Parts: sequence; C-alpha cells; structure tokens
Amino acid sequence: MTATRRLLLPLLLLLLAAALTLAGIVDHDLWAPDEPRVCCIAKTMWQTRNWAVPRLAGDIFLEKPPLYLWLCGACGHLFDHLFGPLFGHVGAARLSCSLCALGTLAATAWLGWLLRGRRRDALFAVLALATMPLFLLDMHRMRTDVLLASTVAASVAFLAHAYLKNRPWSLLPAGACAAAAFLAKGPIGWILILPAAVPLALHAWLAPQDRGRGRPARKTWFFAHLLSILLALGLAGLWVLAIYRHPDPAAWKAWFWDNQIGRTTGAATALGHHHPWELHYYIVHLPALLAPWTPHVLLWIAGCLKTLRAAPLRGRRRALLLSPAFFLACWGFGGLLLLTLPSTKRGVYLLPLYPAYALMAAAAIPRATHAFFRYWSLLAQAGALLFAAAILLLPAAAPLLPDTLPAPLIHWTPYHTATLLHALLHLAAVRLAKTIRNPATRHAATLFLANAFLWLVLFAVPYQARDTRKSMRAATLRIAAALPADTSRVAAYHLDETARALLEFHAGIVLAPLDVPSADKHFPDHSAAAPVIARVLSGTHPRFTSILAETHDPAEIHWPPSAESARSSLPDNGTLYYLSPPPLRGAD
Repeated sequence: MTATRRLLLPLLLLLLAAALTLAGIVDHDLWAPDEPRVCCIAKTMWQTRNWAVPRLAGDIFLEKPPLYLWLCGACGHLFDHLFGPLFGHVGAARLSCSLCALGTLAATAWLGWLLRGRRRDALFAVLALATMPLFLLDMHRMRTDVLLASTVAASVAFLAHAYLKNRPWSLLPAGACAAAAFLAKGPIGWILILPAAVPLALHAWLAPQDRGRGRPARKTWFFAHLLSILLALGLAGLWVLAIYRHPDPAAWKAWFWDNQIGRTTGAATALGHHHPWELHYYIVHLPALLAPWTPHVLLWIAGCLKTLRAAPLRGRRRALLLSPAFFLACWGFGGLLLLTLPSTKRGVYLLPLYPAYALMAAAAIPRATHAFFRYWSLLAQAGALLFAAAILLLPAAAPLLPDTLPAPLIHWTPYHTATLLHALLHLAAVRLAKTIRNPATRHAATLFLANAFLWLVLFAVPYQARDTRKSMRAATLRIAAALPADTSRVAAYHLDETARALLEFHAGIVLAPLDVPSADKHFPDHSAAAPVIARVLSGTHPRFTSILAETHDPAEIHWPPSAESARSSLPDNGTLYYLSPPPLRGAD
C-alpha cells in the first residue's frame, strides 16, 4: 500500500464517521417524547431572550438547566436563517445534535491518542463509537443528554492531557467543560466525570518523577486546581443562584426538589422512568447496546482478568494503577455503578459513558485475531447487504404487501436511489479496505464499514417511514384550525407536555389551564373536573367558553358525547378533543 493510500483510507473512514452524525438529521419532523418540548422551549427562549428560566406554554419548565436549550435555539435561529428552505427550523435546530456528536467523537479520539500515543488507537476509538447503536440513535434526538455526553468527554480529555502529559493549565478548560456539563443536566455531569478524574489524578501522583521534561512545580499544580474548581463552581453557580433567587419559588422547587432530589430518591414518581432497586437495569441491555463491538469489549475484559491472574498482585499494584485499563474500568464501570444507584433510570443516561466503552473496544482490536472475529465481520457485511436489498426490493413487492405499511417503504423515492448509491460506494470501500496489510486495521475498517452502511440505510428509507407515523404536525394543525380565532377563552384540560409544546410550536397557541382542584397535576381527579366542565359546556363559566382536552378514553373525563366537536389523534400521545358549548354545536 502506498503512503498516499495509507493516509487516504483513515481520512475517508473519519469522514464517513462524521457523515453518520449528519445523516437523518434534517429530513423529518419532531418526534415524541422529548423533541417537541425541547425544540419549542429553545425557540421560545431565543425569541423572548429569557435565558435563565425555560418556559413551556407560559409555565416554568425546569427539568434541566438551559445550556442545551441555548445551543438548540441558536442552531435553529442561525441555520434556519442561512439554510431555511433546505433544513427548516426543526432540521436546523437538530443540527445541534450533530455538533455534540462531532465534539464527542473528537474528544474520544484525543483520549485514544493520550492513553497510548498512537494515531491508530484514536482511529479505532472513533470507528467503534460512531457505530454503537445507542450513541447514534440518541445523538439524532434533541435531548440534553447529547450535550452532556460531549461536555463530559471533553472535560475528561482535558483532565487526561493535564495529568498524563504534565500540562497543569489544561485543568482550566477541563473546569470550563465541567461547568458546561453541569449546565447541561445538573450535578450528574460532575458525577460522571468523577470516576474518570480519580484514576487520572492517581496516575499523576504515582507516576515516576523523571519524565525527561521535568514536572511542573507543586505551586503551579495547586493554582491550576484552584482556578479550575473556581471556574467550574462559578460558571455553574451563576445559574443556580439565578434560579434560587427567582421571584417564583416554583422555579427552585421544580429544578432542585422535584428533578434532582425527587428523581434520585424516587419520590418524584410522576416524572417517569422510575426503576428502584433494579440493579440489573443497565447490565442486561449493555451487550446489545454495544453491538457490533460487544465481542471486543468482552475480549478487553478477558484480557484484564488474564493480566490480574498472570502473577501475584504484590509488586504490580503501581503498574496496574498507572495502566490505561484501570482508567477505563473506573470510568466505564464506575460510572455505570453510579447510574445504577438512583431510582430514575433510562437508557439514554448511559450516553456519556460510551466513549469509555469505545476505548475498551479500540484497545482490544489489535488482539482480535481469532477466526471468530473474521466471521463476525463477514456476518455484519452480509446482514447489512441483505437489509439494503430488502429495502430496495420492497417497492417491487408492493402489490403483495398490506396497505397499512407506510408509503415511503413501498413506493420508490429518492431515498431508495440514495440507498442504491450507498450500496455501490460501500462495495468499493470494502474492496479498498481489503488492501490494508495490517490485520487489526483491516478488521476494524471492514466491521465499521458494514455497520456504517447499515445505519446509512436506516437513516434513509426506514426513517422516512417512521416519520409518517410519528410526525404530529398535521394532527396539531387540524385541531388548531378547529379552535376559534380568540383562544383566550379556550381552556386546556389534561394536556401533557408534548401536546402543549406542539400547539405552541406549530400553531403559536398557548391555552390557559382549566381551574380544576387537584392534589396532583400529573394525575388529576377527573370526577372533580366534571362539574367545572359542565359549567363551561353550559355557558355559565365566567372565563372559558370551550375546552381542549386530551385523553385515551373520553368516558373517564365525564363529558357528554354530544360535546365533542373536533378531535385529532397524536401518535403515542392519545387524542385531543375540542369541546364546545351548545350554542357553538349547531345541530348537536
């Protein structure tokens, strides 16, 4: 292989990894449960310039700090202004996910180089991370976790540069990134940095004194640590102080007591994702979420155990504590343990730990010489090609398929043409990868190409088919058209966050809630609401003349069937019912 080809192939692989973070970003609508409210709040914050307290449909919404909302709103404003006809506001805002994904990949590549000093390890880490299912799927959804993952990875990378390369002033950007992690999702950002920071600091303490360059003075390290801590606390504390001193005490209660203390202890069960004492929650799903690199992570774990059994521990403790394996084990599995302890659990919470698992897989690739790994790559290639062939053949078999299938699956579209081009380019790339002489690099490249091709196909045709089922724009506009021009006299009853966000985002409608006495706003007492609903429908309510309610079963809210004048189904979110009083119902 010529020198030009040796440089060209890694560059092409890195460009393909970057393309995966951009594919499927700008060509579909908002998807529940998170995207409608995140995009709506971000747009509202940018329009109102109220940067401290996020609001949804006029109400304080403080589940998370606002840093990702600032980024999302800025991307929506900037890219919509520059490429509005091409992206639209939703696609422009979702580009914030791609920026976070690219930042995470860059930090992971830097960590791979810092740990072993070889560009090949940095390349392997990027290839592994870019094709892990949870990383790709979650990095395509507007959530605060995407920014948390990138800021945690960046903070850990700067800490590694400080402690492994004797660069104390790298602690300052590490502190700034830690502050950004806090402002992305709260204290969990610092908690997920801690398992990586401890072994790195231990490495700096135990490492030999003579490194050729000499070590910075203790005074330098002291002031670097002090300034880094002050920077992290100061930047994060400014927002916390603003929320604590907010005139409305509901702001502090919503963020601190409900979403920090409540989610951790399990007291805030109404906020969802409540899994107390399920210590197996993440472990049982982790092998599938790491695919196709699960065998490599298992090989890395087996290699670590073999090293521990090879000789007595006495006399080797120092070497083990200084090894990259100890750092990765502390970060990957220590962070997993910390995430298991709180009552609230969710698969997306693992996203900041995926760089650690990618680095484990990258470290094992040079030792993946068993025939199993060759067959594993061939299986991945065959599976990707068969999946693409099935997608391309579906339009030809359309007469034999049920009509209930989404139209993008059974009708030829430009996305099918793109899939065909992807297949041809993939075959050419695989042929180029076979010329690689190094078996480890050849194995990593072929496995990455197979799964990158699979994800490109998924982001093309199936994503469009899924959008026909999950898009809620048309349903929202239908119910908005049924409302009167003056919506100030229309009450909202039992509308969830998604419905309120969709109405505000797509139609600019913000409805006041119906004044119903209830001990729990998440689970209202429908029987207590019946008299109030009856007053509105009889025209005797002093403020409202009609109601917009959401429910799966109209009977549970106790309104007469004749009261329904319009309804619209929202995928995965029940049905919106517009209830108007007798004078507006005409013949009813």
